[in-house]
Amino acid sequence: MKILFLHTNCQDYLADGIFHGLRTIYGKDVVDYPRYDAMYKSISPALRKQLRGNGFTLYGLLDEINELEAERYNWQSKISNFDIIIIANIWKQWQMLWEYRELFKNKKLVVLDGEDMPYIYPYNSYFSQFRKHPLFFFTPLSNTYYFKRELFDGYFGYSFNRIFGDKKLISLEMPKNVYPISFSIPAEKIKLGNEKTKLFQTHIVDEEVAKAVEESKFSSTGSDLTFFSNEEVFYNDMASSRFGITTKRAGWDCLRHYEIAAAGSVICFKNLHLKPVLCAPFGLDSSNSISYSCYKDLMAKIEALKDDEYGLLKKNSEQWLLENTTIQKARYLIDIVQNR
Repeated sequence: MKILFLHTNCQDYLADGIFHGLRTIYGKDVVDYPRYDAMYKSISPALRKQLRGNGFTLYGLLDEINELEAERYNWQSKISNFDIIIIANIWKQWQMLWEYRELFKNKKLVVLDGEDMPYIYPYNSYFSQFRKHPLFFFTPLSNTYYFKRELFDGYFGYSFNRIFGDKKLISLEMPKNVYPISFSIPAEKIKLGNEKTKLFQTHIVDEEVAKAVEESKFSSTGSDLTFFSNEEVFYNDMASSRFGITTKRAGWDCLRHYEIAAAGSVICFKNLHLKPVLCAPFGLDSSNSISYSCYKDLMAKIEALKDDEYGLLKKNSEQWLLENTTIQKARYLIDIVQNR
């Protein structure tokens, strides 16, 4: 099976994880166009520095495949060689579906939506988009497999309701070709069995908890502030912690959830119980993580844990993580495309 992966060559955690998983499974049969610069081991320090979070976890992991240079060149003429075509970011690449609609005809076409907003394309920014690009709202998507991360039930027509001022005014069913998906983490980043020497990691994204923990560091949602320049030091800090604090950031799904579990720490997720069912991350519950509402609630739950209960949380967290590697998410996507 050959896969053409068309992307923006910009940082996109959903697309980056899926590409890493597909390339790990299928090797040279996954052709990235353009060359996915940040994903290869030859990534330069200058490029890594431009990546959010210093390019930790997902980047600079893949071996170069020199023969793909010829595959990328004039890929349009080789379209018959591909079984699946993936559009990595529908919000930024929708015009490709118009430009190549005849070329893509009769192909299995996948679109990814890793944006933080809950709206399904194109149900957002109606007026400004319509003035600029009228075709935006008629993009041919009905025959695609649409994978969305921040998927909220009832938000398909939500921005219609914003215009009319009543969330109950319009009720639209979720399109049948829309499937939930989440971020993922490379299996080679999983490092378990480290000795735990402290309660929490240094970088804490919940401001209330950060203020209560000595020597902790806090960064707000959307901040580019980083506290680690070395990835090994970053993971070692989390690996020495019994618990890792995380919250909803710009979206409910966040790479930090997976990094905490990969370091062998138990996830403490603020207000996890409020997360919409269809929205990633999936599978986190009281069996493998702690949901808390405030610092006092968090500490009460941690202090009530017996050693065997902590061990069970940690064991179940590790199992949850193994179900969320880049390879597993790539297999999930391919299984849907091949069988539905």
